Amino acid sequence: MPSRWMVRCVLVLLLASPQASFAFSATVGQPAPALVLPTLNGETFDLNAERGKVVIIHLWASWCPACRAEMPALEEVYKHYRADGFSVIAVSADRPRDESAAAKEMNSYTFPAGLLSNATSNGFGSPSSLPVTIVIDRNGVVRDNFTADQTLTAVDLTTAVSTLLGATRTAQH
Repeated sequence: MPSRWMVRCVLVLLLASPQASFAFSATVGQPAPALVLPTLNGETFDLNAERGKVVIIHLWASWCPACRAEMPALEEVYKHYRADGFSVIAVSADRPRDESAAAKEMNSYTFPAGLLSNATSNGFGSPSSLPVTIVIDRNGVVRDNFTADQTLTAVDLTTAVSTLLGATRTAQH
């Protein structure tokens, strides 16, 4: 049975997002759609430019407790594997007027973030619930898709990422 916070995140996203009716597309085994967006630190994230790396796209919002709860696990795995050809982008579903709330939340993390509404190219669409975490291999193919029905842990991420990286070391949990 869904928890109260998960139902709330879904309802708030549906009510807050005028784009919520668009389908979200990240099919495991298929090439990842295009994603280009400015990051909160003024750089540009282009998923196509990340080819050759294992990439995690984490869709979240500052008002979503489940989303914020997963951030420390993303940070742990990012710090452990970033030197091995691994990157993370946190893509906030916050409205542009709430960019400061997203930026404040991201001050605790070293991986980049941007707002979904600022994307100049977004083949993923808008998710109907949050959080969503997509794992993309070095060839740009979606290999895993974690959705709001489970709480993502560092162990889950390490399992998904280490195999794709061909890494022999594992994160300490």
